[in-house]
Amino acid sequence: MSGSTKFVIGLAALVFLVLLTNAVKHQAIEADLTKAARDELAQAGLTWVDVRVEGRNALLTGTATDEASKQAAISVVDGINGMHSTKGVFSVLDAVSPYLWLADFTGDSLLLSGVVPSADMMSSVVSTASEIFQNVRIRNELCVATGVPDGDWLGAVGVGLESLSQLQRGRAQLRDVQLMVNGFLKDAALSSEFDDMVAAVPPGYEGLAAITIALPDTTARPPLIEDDPTDPGPLVMVPPEAQAQIDRCQSRIDDVMRGKTINFLTGSAEVTPQPNPLILELAAAARACSPARITISGHTDSVGDPEANQILSKARAQAVVNLLVDEGLSPKQLEAQGFGSSEPVAENTTPEGRSANRRIEFRVVYDAAMIGGG
Repeated sequence: MSGSTKFVIGLAALVFLVLLTNAVKHQAIEADLTKAARDELAQAGLTWVDVRVEGRNALLTGTATDEASKQAAISVVDGINGMHSTKGVFSVLDAVSPYLWLADFTGDSLLLSGVVPSADMMSSVVSTASEIFQNVRIRNELCVATGVPDGDWLGAVGVGLESLSQLQRGRAQLRDVQLMVNGFLKDAALSSEFDDMVAAVPPGYEGLAAITIALPDTTARPPLIEDDPTDPGPLVMVPPEAQAQIDRCQSRIDDVMRGKTINFLTGSAEVTPQPNPLILELAAAARACSPARITISGHTDSVGDPEANQILSKARAQAVVNLLVDEGLSPKQLEAQGFGSSEPVAENTTPEGRSANRRIEFRVVYDAAMIGGG
């Protein structure tokens, strides 16, 4: 082998060793920068970002919650010592409205569905549910979406889950800033305490309860005549003077409501405006009817989830009751009922029909305690 051949072979081996050393060195640098980027992103709460480093250049990918999150991720990685450039190729989540979170409890299982602001928040919701609903099977069907209202959204979810755990079965629904909890409560004596629990939501949020007192198991008792659905039950004879009072009271309220509507914020049980002139007129008419009993029923159109509509209709009726009580009426005189979309007065196929179906109705009913004029 000639000297020149040996020189070429030696030079080739040297070049190979240099290239191999550089490759190993570059791999080590890439690994170190990748780890540093992931650690910094995790510390900044940006765990949705995926990092790939080639040489000293970083490529970030993932689904961001908003534009600010994208820029924050790029800034974090770009500031790492030794990183030459950082590029982000992101998609951005669409904002949803209304921002709806749901929890359905059957007694032995809990279904979480709807939206949460982030993957970390989803973990927190599931963790909170597991702590509250021990020995209950939990199914997670939550998804991440933007559009969450301001304030302590997670705190409102916690109130919903804690309240729901007190029911035999039921649903907690957080629609934007309004928490509605409905279902079956075992003990009527706890209804007031339950209302307070649901109402204890964070500032800026509203908590409403619509519960039914669970009936005892009837399988152990013999059937009674009144259990027969074909039996209309005993007829109630309304004394003529009481009927006259009912008619006068109903006429007063109908006159106040004629051509008018109690308005609410969209998807909410908050009456608007407040103070509300129509509520003041109704309170005056109802006071003149005392001691007659008045049922206040809420109705919705058919748009949306039927069960959610029923909850909303009851919550709106209860909101009217609360405002009338604030004006001096006795809570014993008023009863809130919710019928959802089950009793339409017009077709739900037109905007006008749906508007007519979204209503509050007042009905004066006979009560044995009604005595005298009004």
